Amino acid sequence: MRGVACLDARGLNLNQGRSPRVRGSRQRGALALSCGCRVYSSDAKVRILATGLATYPDASVVCGALQVDPADALAMVNPTMLVEVLSDGTERYDRGEKFEHYRRIESLRDYVMVSQCKALLEVYSRGDDNLWTLREAGPGQSVPLTALRGVLETDRVYEGIELPVAPLRVLASR
Repeated sequence: MRGVACLDARGLNLNQGRSPRVRGSRQRGALALSCGCRVYSSDAKVRILATGLATYPDASVVCGALQVDPADALAMVNPTMLVEVLSDGTERYDRGEKFEHYRRIESLRDYVMVSQCKALLEVYSRGDDNLWTLREAGPGQSVPLTALRGVLETDRVYEGIELPVAPLRVLASR
């Protein structure tokens, strides 16, 4: 499939277990390198120079030369794409304050949020007009990426993952 060559969505599979996170692979890294990008795991620190925040996203992608914080050579400052796996404890922060910080990164083109409760990808992409657009993809769907000129396929991201069965909520009658 055209457009999936730069980043293999299987590299964004969730690990099974109590704390899902983005899983890295040599294959994914090699594919990202083929389009001039490099994928980093959750061990990579990202610094937002405009705000001073240092954080560890679940995955980061840098296209082009890696740039580091002048005050901290262990922190990158130019991610092209950031990925967060949403959890009960971090979802509010990841969607709100953290995303406010991320939007201040000039190089950032895509912010991917991966649900751990259901097969759902949410991708905020920055357009040439500097406005952010939300695109969602559920089971059987894919979502385009601005940064890598490709798509993330939801089924491939969640391949082999057993998601919790959500209990039915009882709606109060009026």
